[in-house]
Amino acid sequence: MAKEIVVGHVRDIGLGRRTYHYLLSGLVMDDRWESEVAEYGAMNITGFRIVDNTKKHVRHFLEGWRNLDPLTSLGAGKDSISAQAALMYDAVFVLVEAFNKLLRKKPDVFRNSFRRAPYNSTTKALDCNVSGGWVTPWEHGDKISRFLRKVELEGLTGEVRFSEEGRRQNYTLHVVEMTVNSAMVKVAEWSDESGFTSVSAKYTRPKSTLHIERNKTYIVTTIVEEPYIMLR
Repeated sequence: MAKEIVVGHVRDIGLGRRTYHYLLSGLVMDDRWESEVAEYGAMNITGFRIVDNTKKHVRHFLEGWRNLDPLTSLGAGKDSISAQAALMYDAVFVLVEAFNKLLRKKPDVFRNSFRRAPYNSTTKALDCNVSGGWVTPWEHGDKISRFLRKVELEGLTGEVRFSEEGRRQNYTLHVVEMTVNSAMVKVAEWSDESGFTSVSAKYTRPKSTLHIERNKTYIVTTIVEEPYIMLR
């Protein structure tokens, strides 16, 4: 949606100028912004990213992600991944890590909690009691919650760890801007611990297709227009 709006504004006579500056909220800059779409570089665009493509494990994941069949793996087959998909990917690994730690500590913790027989048997089963108008919490819920808060791992969205209240902490958002050649350049970063910090932007100049031959005379013609062009 954001990309379509940007292209629409570029083609608008009143809005498609680099004197306008667009700040995109959310994490839409993690989506794939095709460099061949010239409209993206026609305006000043600043946004946020959470996936750091410079990290080795992220590059390794994206290499495999790019080789997947998009027909069987929705969103794959590209050299980038959306922030929403990356966050879901990390969330699955957080759950796996938490349950693995719990089962290593107490292998039989769920032995008597799951049904292994037909529905009409007398085996104990999980019952949320939704028909009563409220939800009955699972007996292991608090224990699982504690193990989830103890998980620490390095995911696609950076370091994943949680506070005692269950909020994610020590994460970083990358502030990027779109250059005139529709490339993204990191200009700053924000973290929940250190706040906003500017970084040295590494701009890449587009390659010039103009070739100037040496030992050749070039005639330049102009018009005298004071005070810009004057005879001296």
